Amino acid sequence: MYVFVLMVFILLNIVCDVNYLTRTIIAVFSGRFYQRTYSLNDTSEIYGVCTFQDCDVTLKFMRIARLLRDLDFARYHFYERTGIYRRSQELSIKSLQGCTLTSTDNPVPLFGFYKITTELVYWDNRSLFLEHKVITLGDGKIRSILVSRQHAIGQNGDSTEALLAGLPGSDVKPACPEYIQYWLRSMEMSSSKNWQTFPKEIIIKVSSESIINAARVNDTTTIYGFCTTQDVDIFLRHMNNARYVRELDFARFHFYDRTGIYANIKTVDGHALQGASSIRYRRTIPIFSAYKVETKLVYWEDKTLFIEQKFITLSDGFVRAIVLSRQNLINVDAQTLFIGIPGNDKKPECPEEIKHWLQAIEVSSARLRKKD
Repeated sequence: MYVFVLMVFILLNIVCDVNYLTRTIIAVFSGRFYQRTYSLNDTSEIYGVCTFQDCDVTLKFMRIARLLRDLDFARYHFYERTGIYRRSQELSIKSLQGCTLTSTDNPVPLFGFYKITTELVYWDNRSLFLEHKVITLGDGKIRSILVSRQHAIGQNGDSTEALLAGLPGSDVKPACPEYIQYWLRSMEMSSSKNWQTFPKEIIIKVSSESIINAARVNDTTTIYGFCTTQDVDIFLRHMNNARYVRELDFARFHFYDRTGIYANIKTVDGHALQGASSIRYRRTIPIFSAYKVETKLVYWEDKTLFIEQKFITLSDGFVRAIVLSRQNLINVDAQTLFIGIPGNDKKPECPEEIKHWLQAIEVSSARLRKKD
């Protein structure tokens, strides 16, 4: 009997992410049975601890991919406590992650206890905007601020107004925060680009060339992946948000190594730390789909790299998600970083969407400093 139970447990861990499903169930039912109902303008909290499973490759800090994984639990918990989840079931409205904005001042250290607060800061007719703060319990510091834009998709055309109508706190709609306005403008500019599809023959040609040749700093590098049952959300339909960010780590490491950036960083004992990111999900990656992740350095400053990454499904060449990330350089500057690397002679102009994105981060940071 014990052997059978053990085999079932091992099989489940191979087939799916058991920890993810277990945390989801705990988040939902703890809100349903053990805690009071919240108003829409209240702030909910969940708690966690950074273990070895959550760390980056240095085993010092919590990586962003694990934070986004925890955001799912925080969001489910908030939905359950405010009544949004039950209302969505009644109206057959689905919630789909549309965009994510992250800004990290100081990452959660290994074995650090933390809490994630969730607050509904704004909504429009299509989306809910949830602001999450990651706060370490030992010192009360805000380590990261994350905003998730949740699209409400109703079978009968119902909007967020129908989803929130009558729930406590829905009578007063908050004004759109200034930093979210800047963020939305940044995404509008990104959307205006011509994100065309990519024919399979071009994908094969580029990938074969990239295996042979070392990349220049202004080249685009590519890695490939496949969405399995370990990567999907609780409905086993498409890749969950945290997996996107994990794949971005692999693609970024690959870019650093191919261009020679990694070797230059190691020479001076430096480090590139994820400071902020903005993710726009254009369409989900279905289960059992093959995809590629393209990585390109689009701009840099003395102590910062700005990297653009795209998820593209191989079956149709569609750009499924677009990501901007800001990598903060520790113990190294851009001039040292690019020594001996071809392509660094001409620095690109800062794209307009990055300018607005940086304004969003600055306004958000200034607001927190004012509160402190």
